[in-house]
Amino acid sequence: MNPRRTNAHWIPYWKWAGCKNPLQYYLKFETFSEDVKGLEHLIQHNFLTFNTKKNKSKDEVIGEVKKSSSDYMAEIPQDLKEELYSIFQHDFILFGYNPDVL
Repeated sequence: MNPRRTNAHWIPYWKWAGCKNPLQYYLKFETFSEDVKGLEHLIQHNFLTFNTKKNKSKDEVIGEVKKSSSDYMAEIPQDLKEELYSIFQHDFILFGYNPDVL
């Protein structure tokens, strides 16, 4: 993956963290509410209240059942999953993600 030719949103996170972008805190999207509370306590500062609750939308949209992340992951060929893991392996380690779910 060439970072100069890759959309910045797809560059592995660990490549952004480092000397040029020293980061002190990592907040995960999956645990954002809890992480923000922990950060607030740590730095002794209250942020604005965030509403991170999931939308209470219906399971059906125009007669179709919504797909879950697992549904989409099941459609990706195993060789592509392995390639993605090789690119994002350090992110998996950094954020404690389980590569077996791929």
